[in-house]
Amino acid sequence: MERTKTKKFLSICLGLILCMIMAMPAAAAGKPAVEITQFYMDMNSVGGISVSFSFRNNSGKEIKYIDLYLNAYNRVDDPVKDTITGNGPKTLTVIGPIEPYSAQAYALGTYQDSSAAGTPFESYSTTPYLINDQDADPMVVYLDKYNNFFVKPSLFGDEDTYVYLSDYEINNIMYTNNDVTFENVMYNTSVDYMTVGHIVVTYMDGSKQTIDGNTAVSDNRYYVLQNLPFLPTVARYSAVYNYNDYKTLNPDLVAALGDNEKLLFEHFINNGMKEGRQGSVEFNLAAYKANNPDLVAAYGADNVKYYEHFISFGKAEGRKAV
Repeated sequence: MERTKTKKFLSICLGLILCMIMAMPAAAAGKPAVEITQFYMDMNSVGGISVSFSFRNNSGKEIKYIDLYLNAYNRVDDPVKDTITGNGPKTLTVIGPIEPYSAQAYALGTYQDSSAAGTPFESYSTTPYLINDQDADPMVVYLDKYNNFFVKPSLFGDEDTYVYLSDYEINNIMYTNNDVTFENVMYNTSVDYMTVGHIVVTYMDGSKQTIDGNTAVSDNRYYVLQNLPFLPTVARYSAVYNYNDYKTLNPDLVAALGDNEKLLFEHFINNGMKEGRQGSVEFNLAAYKANNPDLVAAYGADNVKYYEHFISFGKAEGRKAV
């Protein structure tokens, strides 16, 4: 998701919205029932201020209304009022129903990418989800051809930069693209930042809760992805791992995981090497041990060390591995 207009992050002290004390069953402990994932303020040439934000409903309940009570401040932290109406705090209302967050492999549109042929990204789909990057900018979340969630951190669409989201990120960091914008909520050229004093959440069952604004803003507005780009990571293991070989040599994994390239590679990294599974016709652990007793003396039963040695030194040294 790209923003062409100039945006100004509200101060970190902005206490945006919400939250009920109850946590959504799938959410991590301590997450607010409603979590503000983005909050922007824009000012036009005559001091008209617009506010945009996105949020996550972690409550497990449908929300009917979110009423936000905004305060505006100048650069020396003095509260300021609307110069036209003379009013101070502004009240904004988001009208639902707002469904609880639940990550689903839902494709909005599917596309083919010939430049990524032969990779999991040769066919991909857009989704209704976003995740923030380390600069607090929202990134669109996509599905690869196996319906795994990933993002494109590079503005140039280079598939070597694509990163798969972890299960933690999918369940706790990713959010629905529900950007809400209120145009010209007040006029004052001296406004430097805005905060939410408090909010009132009204649920579809009629219950209400008043929330202090300081608990509102997500801790993950500036987020660093957990995983490294997928294709370069796979390439680093090319001496001992090949996707097609791993499928052929380990039919039990295909029966359990399908032909999902992400899941098979993750299995190789997390379990396959420890188990001594053959990931490539060019490397066989038993043969490598038999042909290199000096390595056995050094590494013993630590299977992973043999794969790592072949990647870093053994192949270049011409050691026999099959």
